[in-house]
Amino acid sequence: MKKKNIALATALSAALVLGTAPAAFAAAGVGTMNTSPLEVPDGKAEAPAKTEVLVETFAAQIDVALPLTMTVAAPTVGGTTTVPTAGVYKMVNKSALPVKVTKAETKVESGWALKDTALTTASTSTETYGDMNMKLTPGTGTAWTVTETATDLDWKIVAKTAGVDGAEDVNGELAFTVAATNSQLNKALSTATKAFTITYTVALDTTEPSTPVVPDPTPDPTPDPDPTPDPDAPTA
Repeated sequence: MKKKNIALATALSAALVLGTAPAAFAAAGVGTMNTSPLEVPDGKAEAPAKTEVLVETFAAQIDVALPLTMTVAAPTVGGTTTVPTAGVYKMVNKSALPVKVTKAETKVESGWALKDTALTTASTSTETYGDMNMKLTPGTGTAWTVTETATDLDWKIVAKTAGVDGAEDVNGELAFTVAATNSQLNKALSTATKAFTITYTVALDTTEPSTPVVPDPTPDPTPDPDPTPDPDAPTA
């Protein structure tokens, strides 16, 4: 059988847990008041009283970008699927606070199936098109084998940092290595066809503080273009 690659489009979407908050947004518990009576002991003209101020936070905006599609090439005879070069598929955090991917779940299109283990040229499928296995390995964090089962993740993406000396801000990034295999395909495709869609859940990472880069306010001293020789310096 002549080896032929067909293109598959893997759709990717991000479900932002905290998106743009409306101006009138009120965090849970805001406006709640707990009161206690103030009792002045006998013989005293005054007594101390205190109010504890509790602070909750909410995200005005989480700005995370990732490719909406990823196209891979599957050989009809099965085996190793051609995927983007390591680091091409990445998530970019443009927010001023660190974020993390907390969950991923996948919807598989009719005619395809996802498998938990690698597939070879000997692997067959009962699906209309075939079976696929894909693993996403982040630069930092635990690798995930793409599955239809909702999976808890802990992929951290650092915050955007301020540029130094007029340079542009540096976005936080989490780059991935993609690996995939497929079974023998039962039907060839003339154009790239969606095989499955991954939906990510992204939230603020409250375990990591934001560490923006602050430019050094003290510039390096400028060297004297015409220094005066030191009369006490030894001569050669």
